[in-house]
Amino acid sequence: MTDMLNLAFLFGTRPEIIKIAPIYQALRKRTSHKVTLLSTGQHQDQADDQFGIFNIKPDVNLNLMKRDQQWISFLHRAIPRIEKELLELKPDCLFIQGDTVSTLSGAIVANSLKIPLAYVESGLRTHTEKEPFPEEMNRVLISKMADFNFSPTEKSRQNLIREGIKGESIFVTGNTIVDSIKNAGVEKCQNYLFNRKVLITLHRQDSMIYLKGIAMELAKFAQLHQNLDFIFPLHKNPKIRKLIMPTLDSINNVTLMEPVNYLEMLNLIKESLFVVSDSGGIQEEATSLGIPVAIARDNTERIEGVELGVSMLMGRKQDVFQKNLCYFFEKISQGRISFSENPYGDGHASERIINVIHESYGLCKV
Repeated sequence: MTDMLNLAFLFGTRPEIIKIAPIYQALRKRTSHKVTLLSTGQHQDQADDQFGIFNIKPDVNLNLMKRDQQWISFLHRAIPRIEKELLELKPDCLFIQGDTVSTLSGAIVANSLKIPLAYVESGLRTHTEKEPFPEEMNRVLISKMADFNFSPTEKSRQNLIREGIKGESIFVTGNTIVDSIKNAGVEKCQNYLFNRKVLITLHRQDSMIYLKGIAMELAKFAQLHQNLDFIFPLHKNPKIRKLIMPTLDSINNVTLMEPVNYLEMLNLIKESLFVVSDSGGIQEEATSLGIPVAIARDNTERIEGVELGVSMLMGRKQDVFQKNLCYFFEKISQGRISFSENPYGDGHASERIINVIHESYGLCKV
């Protein structure tokens, strides 16, 4: 048995880069394995920023992104392109992360070619098949094809067990996003009550029909709280901007800005009194940095933060959102939210993931 493995990573979106990067960095620093990075080319403008921050460079860019593409046509194009690369590489293991259609494409190809599949962040569930869609469906399908299901929490492991995934393929590691925060050197906020910013991010496709109403409630809330500065990095999607900008652009204590890079986002989160977001990753990042999260969704696959009381589902219908936001803000203002533990990990997920792979191939721990 050789001590050097041939490993490949498939990714493309901003969250995938953030959560794959610490595993890649640990492999380069602590092993002599051959590691090939395959980028699908999604979120290319944002991806370039992340590559620079993490000091990584894709070995292959599949350039699969097209304007206004639909997920079915993307799947149709992605599978043969990924298959071609994996047939040439013949990796000992393919790493994938998350719930995108590109992740599903990689899983399908690896399964077909009988390449061992390592699924990072396996077991997240909203338990509602159509929310988010197709992400929830993708998660279920990918975990069934994975040889290594790396679950970030015990709850995600239990989700997989209930779905009939064999326990010997599931490993609770913590979430690699905590590793990325640790590697970035951004320290946890000691007391969110000293912060005067409110960070807002909204981008989900399944929230589009609710965004105008949510924006109206955020405008009212901002006008009522002139002592706070509301910072809103806008998603590049012009449809989202069209729904948001007319309502919020004229509010004097709301700043609409272009998207920021990873380090800038972490610092914006850390400097906030609380965050309003429909992002999954920001729920984990804010909790890790000691900042409350008002989740602009009806359901979340990051239920651990909700159960600890550090985040709360706002709902997306306008009246429900308004009522819950006021309640959560009162709780925040009274300092009733405690960050005694991080349910998403301790910053050593990458090490655990590598050691599982090493044990499987009869290699020493890192």
